[in-house]
Amino acid sequence: MPTRHTQNDGSTRFEGDKGKATLQRLRPGTVLLTYAGHLKADFFEPLRQEMDHELQLAQMQKKPLVLIADCWDLQGVDTTFRELWVDWIKGHREQVSHVVGLLRSKLVVMAANIMSLFIGGSLIKTYSDPREFEMAIARYAPDVGWRRPSAGLGQVAARG
Repeated sequence: MPTRHTQNDGSTRFEGDKGKATLQRLRPGTVLLTYAGHLKADFFEPLRQEMDHELQLAQMQKKPLVLIADCWDLQGVDTTFRELWVDWIKGHREQVSHVVGLLRSKLVVMAANIMSLFIGGSLIKTYSDPREFEMAIARYAPDVGWRRPSAGLGQVAARG
């Protein structure tokens, strides 16, 4: 089971033996997930708990949830981890408006394509260029003013 750490900026970071994940609320209804390394299935449950909370906050604001996934430093995911996320998203399809992802690894691109197939529709939008990724975020979550930092998992630079 990954260890959980609350960061000074309010984000939650999970660390395992081969991977790291950080979840940060950019605003109610918009969540940034930053992944690095390789994520095993045991990352799902703690992330799911946080995402359920974020979903509740978005619903209180009467907003659909926008998931921003910075997977630039992610090298791979276990099949079970991917399948659990597919099931979660399908179970909340009406409350999730967009999943916007930045991907570099061919394995992660393949996993995202499989997820998109199983979820259906055009919910997941993936990008391999950080600038295009930022432009997509500006389209799907225009009021967050977020820009991808050039270094480091869990570091977020906000404009505003």
